[in-house]
Amino acid sequence: MKPKQHKRKKSRSVNPSLGDWITKFCRVADTAHGTRAKAAAARGPSYLDLFPRKIETFRIVAMGPSLVQWMGLQCGESLNPHDVTMGVNLVPVWVPGIVSHGIAMDDFEDDEKRGHVRYVKLVRSVSHVPMFTSSLTPDLGRNFHAYPLAAVDRSLSEWVPEDVRQHLWVNTLVYALALALHLHEKGRGVRRIETWGWGHREAEFTWRPKNWRDYHGRRSVFEPGAEEYSYLLAVAHTRGIVTWAPQGTPLLGHDRYPMLHGYCEGLMRLDASEVDASEVM
Repeated sequence: MKPKQHKRKKSRSVNPSLGDWITKFCRVADTAHGTRAKAAAARGPSYLDLFPRKIETFRIVAMGPSLVQWMGLQCGESLNPHDVTMGVNLVPVWVPGIVSHGIAMDDFEDDEKRGHVRYVKLVRSVSHVPMFTSSLTPDLGRNFHAYPLAAVDRSLSEWVPEDVRQHLWVNTLVYALALALHLHEKGRGVRRIETWGWGHREAEFTWRPKNWRDYHGRRSVFEPGAEEYSYLLAVAHTRGIVTWAPQGTPLLGHDRYPMLHGYCEGLMRLDASEVDASEVM
C-alpha cells in the first residue's frame, strides 16, 4: 500500500509588495470601520477635480518659521488660480485666506487619546478649502477628502524602488510632495514646487564654520522626514520640475553656509569670480 501523499500548500509570500499592502490596508480599514468608503462616496467629485487642469506652482506651506516670510509676500495678493497652495495641519486655520487646499495626515483618534484634543478640533473645523486626510469619517465636513494613497503610490512606483517607498511615509509634508508628483504624472502640469515652513526653527547666518565639526555641530533642529522629503525633491528634478525652498530652512542644508568638505579655507561660499580655477581642478 502506497503511503498517502500530502499535497503541499503553496506558501504565501511573507513580503507582499507595498502596493498590495496599501490596497489590502485600505480594504480592511473600510470593512472594519464601515466609515471610510461611505464617507468617500459622499464627497462628490473625484480628488482630481479639486485641482486646476494645469498647475504652475504647487506650494507646500507648513508651520515652521518661514511661514511668516511667506505670509508677508502674500499680503494683499490674491491667489493665482493656476497655483496650488497646500497648507499643512493648522495652516488653513491660521491663514484661511491665502491657501487653496489643506492636508492633515495625522490619526485624529490617536491624537485625541494622546491629549491633542484642541489640535484635532481645530483641524476638523476647517470648512473653506478641500482638506486631505487619512482619518476620513462621515462626521467631517464635505470638504474633507481621503488622501489617494494607493493611486499616489502607484505613480511613485514608476521611479521610486519599493524598498525606498516603504520608508517614505513619515510625515504630512512627504504626503503633500508625493501628491504633487502624482498630479504631475496625471498631466496636471506642476512646473514648480515650493516648500515653506519646513523645520522647527531656522538658523541666523551670523557665523562661518571653521571646520566640518563646527559645520555639522551647529545645525538647526531637524524636522523628521528631511531625508525622505529631499529624496522626493530629487525625483521631482528628474521629472523636469523646478524645486525651491527659502534660505534658512534646515531642508537640504539651507540653514548653513555652503561648504566644500576638504576645502574649509575660503570656499564656504563658492563664487566663480573669486575662485581661481587652478584651486579646484
